[in-house]
Amino acid sequence: MEKLKKSYRFVDLIFGTHNIYKFAELITTRFESDCMVIDIWKDTDKIVEDLPSERKFHFKSGVNIMFGCNNFCSYCIVPYVRGRERSRDPKAIVREIERLVADGVVEIMLLGQNVNSYGKNLDEPMSFAELLQEIEKIEGLERIRFMTSHPKDLSDELIEVMKNVTYTNTVTAYFIRICRTDPLTGSSHFGISFGSFVSSVQDTVCRKNEMRFL
Repeated sequence: MEKLKKSYRFVDLIFGTHNIYKFAELITTRFESDCMVIDIWKDTDKIVEDLPSERKFHFKSGVNIMFGCNNFCSYCIVPYVRGRERSRDPKAIVREIERLVADGVVEIMLLGQNVNSYGKNLDEPMSFAELLQEIEKIEGLERIRFMTSHPKDLSDELIEVMKNVTYTNTVTAYFIRICRTDPLTGSSHFGISFGSFVSSVQDTVCRKNEMRFL
């Protein structure tokens, strides 16, 4: 930070990912003070609700259900810049989706770095599968999608919910990143072995289609 202040004095505003909701306030502070504004939070457990947003499409929308990540995979910076996992209150999520549906949205994408671990830090823990069941009850919502889904936290409960869902389609997106091994340790950390990942995907596909791989 000291290097930024000394070497890049032309920069007007420096802030982090935890307080992006204060952007308008920080811009105003910069105009009023006429000097560099710095507002960096090392970490936070705060989640700000009901922020204004503008949708690109009238029929679909993304909905954040959690922030941060606890996995610390070798290739990923998220736990360091976004902090540890923080789940939104399920009632707040349902209210947001209900407002979106009332405004014409029929498809939602539930967003989180690892949606499979949703709810673990709530005062009253709720699994991601239970959240999906609550969202499914919303009248007028035709399709639920979600990403990203880490296979190490894929539960039997979630697979069953996906199998029995009544909507046209529920899609989970698995994102696999291939990275080089660490030149210092000779290894990489992904939180799950390739064999376990394949097994998780096969189990999901089998249950969804009521069939088994031989």
